[in-house]
Amino acid sequence: MTISNTMAGKLGKRGFPPLVVPPIFDISPSDLVRRRDHRTHLVATGTDLRDHGKDVGGLSLIVAALAEVDPEGNRFHLDVVGAYSAQTEAYVCARLKARAFKLHGRLSWEKTLSAVHSADFSVVLRDPADRRSNLGFPSKVPESLLLGTPILGNLFSDLSEHLEDGINALVVSEPTKQALVSALLRLPVEIDREAVRKQALVRYTPRAWSATVSQFVMGEL
Repeated sequence: MTISNTMAGKLGKRGFPPLVVPPIFDISPSDLVRRRDHRTHLVATGTDLRDHGKDVGGLSLIVAALAEVDPEGNRFHLDVVGAYSAQTEAYVCARLKARAFKLHGRLSWEKTLSAVHSADFSVVLRDPADRRSNLGFPSKVPESLLLGTPILGNLFSDLSEHLEDGINALVVSEPTKQALVSALLRLPVEIDREAVRKQALVRYTPRAWSATVSQFVMGEL
């Protein structure tokens, strides 16, 4: 089994019959309280937001775009969750006013889920030309969608099969500052969060995949 069609293609060349299964989770937002605020709240999460981490490029893009659209934080607020360096902190602080963002650092998984659930959009930006981006599948996508939080991001890996503009995402045409500025200027956009969650429940949960995986393991596929 693998989590992306790109990886499946590589395994297939070696004679393995791969089954593509996206990251799956058992997540419920029932005990999480959403924040009420007139601004659009964005959350950027990452396991590594330090100088050369895989998520720092996306963070730099959203900060640069917000600095052009709303540096004072009157329309948007950005929550950043994940380990970051002094250089990353300096980059954000030099471009956004204090009320426009909050750097949380590394949080527990439960607190990270709470931050994602509280947001209006979860930011997912990667370079589609990056081999790492296409071989994998960002786990933050199903995590966010299972909480009913739509994605603000570009398409890479298999995301074109999972994200639909205006339905469960605000799709950015490419990972550039100007494309992201154009997307931000479309906000606010009303997306049915309950519909987002219901769709995710049949795509990214153990229950949704148990029968298929069982058949694969038993050689019945």
